[in-house]
Amino acid sequence: MKLKRLLAILGLGVLIVAASAAARVVFYWQPRILPGVDIGGIAVGGMLPEQASENLRQNFRANCSNPDVITLTYDNRIWQVRITDVAAVPDWDQAAQQAYAVGHSGSAARKTAAWIRQLLARKTQSIPLPWKADANQTAAWRAIADTIAEVIFTAAEDAFLDPRTGQICPEKAGRTADMDQTLTQVIDAIAQGRDSVAVTVKKLPPSITTRDIAQGRVRFLLASFTTEFSGSNANRIHNITLATRMINGTLLMPGQEFSFNQVVGPCTLAAGFKPALEIVRQEYVPGVGGGVCQVVTTLYNAVLLAGLKPTERRPHSLLVGYVPPGRDATVYYNTIDFKFRNTTNANLMIAARVHENSLTVSIIGGAKPAGAYSLSHRIITRLQPETEYVEVWRDGPDGTHERISVDQYPSKNATVANE
Repeated sequence: MKLKRLLAILGLGVLIVAASAAARVVFYWQPRILPGVDIGGIAVGGMLPEQASENLRQNFRANCSNPDVITLTYDNRIWQVRITDVAAVPDWDQAAQQAYAVGHSGSAARKTAAWIRQLLARKTQSIPLPWKADANQTAAWRAIADTIAEVIFTAAEDAFLDPRTGQICPEKAGRTADMDQTLTQVIDAIAQGRDSVAVTVKKLPPSITTRDIAQGRVRFLLASFTTEFSGSNANRIHNITLATRMINGTLLMPGQEFSFNQVVGPCTLAAGFKPALEIVRQEYVPGVGGGVCQVVTTLYNAVLLAGLKPTERRPHSLLVGYVPPGRDATVYYNTIDFKFRNTTNANLMIAARVHENSLTVSIIGGAKPAGAYSLSHRIITRLQPETEYVEVWRDGPDGTHERISVDQYPSKNATVANE
């Protein structure tokens, strides 16, 4: 009995000593990186994360084997990017945290296995040195990214009804360079010692496909109208293109009303619009979104030629040069809108596209049109020397002769180049 008691006491003592030793080991290594861990070939085991970070700053250059220049490729095109172009630097703190995570993160079983591997088996655990970049702060990267994006970009082409033949022309996907993802790959290449990266390219899906036209049961061209914008500056063309894409593909059920402001929203910088001149109170003034009204005007004329009647429309305070007098329309978010209702018994679709220096808006319907509509205008009176009144009429295929609008303009500005 005495022997058994003695052995029990000795066993308990051994357990206490072992537990105490284990506790000291855990206490010591809990805040430290486990032994055998290195970052990019630099040993950091036994260090606190902040010590490891500082050690990397001091010793990394002697161990650096990363490329100074990365070659970006796309098809047969190449661009050279230096580390300095993307402001690429090793992420010391992140590297230290990744090293510390070995045996200190994950499930209990995973942590236990890491402690056994590093403390007892003394295995080597290598952590690749992560890099980071602040490319938005470098003009060099922005210039490279803009150049690549311009070379690669191809706009998607929507399926549309050819006004001349009435046949559906199939859609074509576009492409654009994903420079954010490409930058991520550049940083990875620097970290991994690679000197070449393929530019990431994404497909741009069209807004309208032949399937959309088929599913919408719209296959008859009711009307199409085109305006020109040759001579417009780049910002104005950008705004026209952006607004055109926004209204393109809009499907209206029978009885549904279209609101330009609801579809396009406010013309702000945040929405992607750019500064360009606008007509305000019979003057051209700087604003954001100049040119959008040409999209509204083109749509307005297509609506009239399709035999539809606008429910809300307001003209400019000046005549514009891209449509005949009296056939313009303007919008101003939350104040002035352009609206029309689908008064047919079938679906309608707005198909809008920019091609070279022209904008075409078509109204496609599910029912075959009875015939073609035509528009005409005349100046009906001049009550004052500087004012003219323009009357617009529509002739229908059934012989109707309908007055659409009577608008007032200053006659001294009878024609202007653009808005």
